[in-house]
Amino acid sequence: MSFRNIKKELRHSQENLLEAQRVAHVGNWEYDFNTNEVTWSEEVFQVFGLTPTPEQLNFDQVEKLIHPEDRDFWQTSVYEIVAI
Repeated sequence: MSFRNIKKELRHSQENLLEAQRVAHVGNWEYDFNTNEVTWSEEVFQVFGLTPTPEQLNFDQVEKLIHPEDRDFWQTSVYEIVAI
């Protein structure tokens, strides 16, 4: 497979992922432990009712968006995942 075809397939796959996230109203995010930055997919911004921005969020900013009644569960879940 040529480089051009690989790029085309990758772009198509990315478009499918974004469409699936939009339809299901779910998204994905990544956390960089070295920089404390969180990268969200566009749909995660939509879930939280925010306008997508190119700026990275940090962990503390994200944590403030979690409903207060859910924060303990969320923190415990995140810390368990980090410990793995």
